Amino acid sequence: CPNKRPTLGTLPAAISRNFNAITPSEVALSGISDNNGGKFSMTVTAKSSDSSIVPHPVVIYNSPDATGTMQIIGAQPPKSGTVTITVTVTNDTAYCNSKTSKTMQVTVKPEALWFVLPTFSLFPSTMYTKYVDPAMGEQSIVISGITNIGKNNVPDNYRGLSMTASAVSNGAWLTSYTENLTIDTLTGTAEFKFTVSPDAPEGTEIKVNFVLASATGKKTSPTNTSDPKATLTISVKKGIGLEPAVEEQMAVYPNPASEIIYINLPQGTETVEITNVAGVVVKSFDVKGQKGTIALSTAGLASGNYVIRAGKKSASVVIK
Repeated sequence: CPNKRPTLGTLPAAISRNFNAITPSEVALSGISDNNGGKFSMTVTAKSSDSSIVPHPVVIYNSPDATGTMQIIGAQPPKSGTVTITVTVTNDTAYCNSKTSKTMQVTVKPEALWFVLPTFSLFPSTMYTKYVDPAMGEQSIVISGITNIGKNNVPDNYRGLSMTASAVSNGAWLTSYTENLTIDTLTGTAEFKFTVSPDAPEGTEIKVNFVLASATGKKTSPTNTSDPKATLTISVKKGIGLEPAVEEQMAVYPNPASEIIYINLPQGTETVEITNVAGVVVKSFDVKGQKGTIALSTAGLASGNYVIRAGKKSASVVIK
């Protein structure tokens, strides 16, 4: 055969893609020629060994250029695995030695490799106990820090995220509670509401587990993360709801505040709560064992008026 085979430069040995990557992976093609002094026009094509994982790539090429671009995308719905991509340069009118092919591998990483389990912080303490007087009626707690950002900072924009709550201990003493929470996609928060039965005995502890799940089935819960932040303990303490809402004023400084506020902690206080104007707890701090003046972070709170409660003392504070 008088013709020489066309040429194609070296391809990368392998590349990898994230499970749900949207942007195409581009591979530069070089060293393309008909190898016969420009006698033939050329076509460049690419094929995948498994189009259910990686569809056949798109090749952008104009003959007789020496370079081109191959674009690789993942299949929809996403599927992980490794495929072989075969790139072929063809001298269109040659009757022999008309093709040259080279291969490379593309690996689509399993979800577990890039997807950080959905996370949320129920409260800043390792485990939160809320003391409730059944006479107070329905209570609410704001869960914050909900996200499903991957380790490469690839957000899913809360798409398909869902949060559920289940009473796993003494749940019979809850007359009602939010089982399917609504996630605020602008703030990454969800509100949990519950009502304790007036017949619940003093000292009863009700435990509620929260599970945050992604659209692709990944979950964060106490059972698979060993993270007690996903558990809320509701402790029945009768009579506290009958006390005046504000018995003593508490000094808070600076006021207005921005990121940090300081309070003189009343003796024996175990929990400090910050509530908004609607009475919803937006931040809670476990201060058991602490004494004297302590600092509290107000980071993440919107500008506005809030009330800080520590034991029987409270104070109004403005966040700017």
